[in-house]
Amino acid sequence: MILTIIKKSIHKYFEVPALQKEDIYEESKYILTCKLFSYITLALFFICILNLVYFSPPKFIITCIAGIACFISYSYIKKTGQYYYSSIVSNIICALMLVTSLYANPKNPHIVEGLWMFNSALFAFLTLGKKFGLIFTLFHALNLEIYYILNIENQIDYIFYHPLKMEDIMEICISMAIAILTFTHINWVTLSTNSLAARKIAVSSDILKEQFQTISKQNEEKTVMLKEIHHRVKNNLQLIISLLRLQSRELSNPDAIVQFEDAINRILTISLVHEKMYQAEDLSQLNLKEYFSSLGRDIIHSHIENDQIKLHLDFNIEKTKLKPIVPIAMIFNELISNSLKHGKRTNEELVIHFTMKNTENDALVFTYSDNGIWVETTNKNTFGLELIEALIQQIEGKMEIIREPKTSFIFTMKNPSKKVYVGQ
Repeated sequence: MILTIIKKSIHKYFEVPALQKEDIYEESKYILTCKLFSYITLALFFICILNLVYFSPPKFIITCIAGIACFISYSYIKKTGQYYYSSIVSNIICALMLVTSLYANPKNPHIVEGLWMFNSALFAFLTLGKKFGLIFTLFHALNLEIYYILNIENQIDYIFYHPLKMEDIMEICISMAIAILTFTHINWVTLSTNSLAARKIAVSSDILKEQFQTISKQNEEKTVMLKEIHHRVKNNLQLIISLLRLQSRELSNPDAIVQFEDAINRILTISLVHEKMYQAEDLSQLNLKEYFSSLGRDIIHSHIENDQIKLHLDFNIEKTKLKPIVPIAMIFNELISNSLKHGKRTNEELVIHFTMKNTENDALVFTYSDNGIWVETTNKNTFGLELIEALIQQIEGKMEIIREPKTSFIFTMKNPSKKVYVGQ
């Protein structure tokens, strides 16, 4: 019964409560600090008993203070999981007690204190890190040097001319044995804790690899699915275009035919976005020059077969987000259609310029111009102009029209990579 109680008490004393933190480094530091404090507290307790047995009151008081400080810190760490500041306080108290032990009995041989100072510095390195470890190491080294400079004659006289008693030899041997065992235990606990942390890191790494493989597989499946969706949408839009073209063949009114062609070009503009998306490697972005080049050719060929029309594209950005592309492409479609319908040209070829550039103040500016002389229609409220205005509002941009020396449209909007658009 008594042995069971003692066994449970010892187990409870050395048991390290689980720390609810995901950081493996913090967890390993906490476990290491708890284990070291538990052993050093126990070691100081035995040294207190040893000093009491051999009747060394100064050493007993000093060791008792250091032991109580370590025990309080150990209890606080186990209760709260906060090891850093309590470790600082305990290390400072133990260091001061070791220095006090040097000067409390200047005539006694101080062999064991050096070992405990080494353990104290090592303990500071492991629990508090390199910076505090170096501070405590320099502190102990400096105090040892000062002590031996001031008391070297006393030490030599005491060692050579005052033979040690058997009690003193036993006390020194036992204290040295405890100090050496403490040093050995500190290193063993450090290695075992590091080994435990390495195993946990290996397990976490395996879990992360499995999760990465799962996410990669899901991403590939979603990419394939999105490309298939873009492909199907494009095919459906092409079907709608074919139906509209078939329907337009039954029309005889020229104005109605033109309206059908405009509707077909608008749907074609949207269809081309989906076509480029399922062909692209990155579904979140679109190659601007490639897209607008294909779109421009398709729009021009749908209106007129004429080699005297040239399209020049100038971009200082290669790719952009998908959201604003459809509104910009619809505007581009309306402007080219208007150039082909209303631009009065001489015998020289029609040259269309379309530029898209980022500015220094995080704005995207795209400009459309041609070398034709535009003929304004009598109807100011055409569907094309209304559509352009609606699209400009959708991308929260501004439009400026310049008539001289050539007709130019300048559109300014926020950078697509840093702006959330209506409907996004």
